[in-house]
Formats: sequence, structure tokens, C-alpha cells
Amino acid sequence: MDIKTLSTILGHVSSATTLNTYSHVTDEMRQRAAVKIDRGIAKAEVQEDAVAAQPERTMTTFKARKRWSREAS
Repeated sequence: MDIKTLSTILGHVSSATTLNTYSHVTDEMRQRAAVKIDRGIAKAEVQEDAVAAQPERTMTTFKARKRWSREAS
């Protein structure tokens, strides 16, 4: 589905709102895009192992800590 149609269905004023809310770019996406650019523009031979060798990053769980206070004991 194209972004304009999705934006209209969701009731957003513009497709920019939809893109800003629901899209994100990961490190893997950046790496794959770089490989495609190298192949297409620079005509470079890129090894697929370079992409596979990148360690997978995982999201960490945020844990809020209670802030200490300077109240007299």
C-alpha cells in the first residue's frame, strides 16, 4: 500500500505524519542500503559476508531508577 493511501486511512493530515510516526531505520537497513549503493553506483564487488559479520543489535529494556534525595536523615 502506498503511503498516501495509508495516511488517508489513518486520518493523518499529511503522509509526513504517518512516516514520522511509523517508520524507522535500523543499522542492518543502513548496511544493506550501503551495499546496494556500492553495487549500483560504484560497481563495487561487495562481499555478503561483510553484512553477515555485523553483530545483531538488540533493544535493551529501559529500567527507571529512583533518584536519591539529599533529605536529612
